[in-house]
Amino acid sequence: AISGGLMDCDLDCREAIALAGDFLPSTGQIHGRASKRRSHYWYWVTEQSFETVKFGNGSNGMLLELRGDRHATVVPTSMHESGEDVVWEWE
Repeated sequence: AISGGLMDCDLDCREAIALAGDFLPSTGQIHGRASKRRSHYWYWVTEQSFETVKFGNGSNGMLLELRGDRHATVVPTSMHESGEDVVWEWE
């Protein structure tokens, strides 16, 4: 299994980020960058291998992705392509 049961809930818009604390299960693994704080929530799931699921908002773009196999995420302590540091956000 490529993902090994690790899933990244990638929040792509400010509305999803703002509501995440009210809707997503608690996790000790959250990261982001200065312009998108707390935009990645990490979970261990029972499926050892799964395809990424994307939730769009029509013509307005992406709301969030549940990233699994064959998708990559820039993780702490890396640098995002924008030049911002990617850092852990502690609950």
